[in-house]
Amino acid sequence: MPPLSRKRLSRNSANRTLRSLVRALTDVGTPRERSVSELASDMSKRISQSKPSTFNGKGEPSELELWLREFDKLFDVVECPEELKVNQAAFYLVGEADHWWANSRYGLLEQTNGVFNWDLFKRAMREQLYPLHVRKDKSNEFARLEMGDMTVDEYYRKFMEYI
Repeated sequence: MPPLSRKRLSRNSANRTLRSLVRALTDVGTPRERSVSELASDMSKRISQSKPSTFNGKGEPSELELWLREFDKLFDVVECPEELKVNQAAFYLVGEADHWWANSRYGLLEQTNGVFNWDLFKRAMREQLYPLHVRKDKSNEFARLEMGDMTVDEYYRKFMEYI
């Protein structure tokens, strides 16, 4: 093979430089793939800006339902990916609810072969924090609900507590 001339070396160098520039320009318009931790951090910031409620696992079942609805709406607004919802919401559990999650998390993940999503999280919370007998009692209360001497607004609010 004949020795490379200075002209040929400079053409090869120019070609490499040109290829690098084309690659760099192509990448400019392409969004960079974000890591899961970057995405989770971004979601955490966006969610915390809304100052969502914490949930302690005590009180009426309606309090849990309100908290879950708050997060359903929040996740829609911030376009939270499904795979991040459970951890993002679990951050806002305190007291008894946080204790339940800390002790149940790995067992629930194992039961579902690691596929534990937001809907399963909500179901598990309802089952644990408001067992069947409590839900039946509330259902019976709802069946016996009468307006009596309540105003329409009071009756409506009471009715909505049971939904």
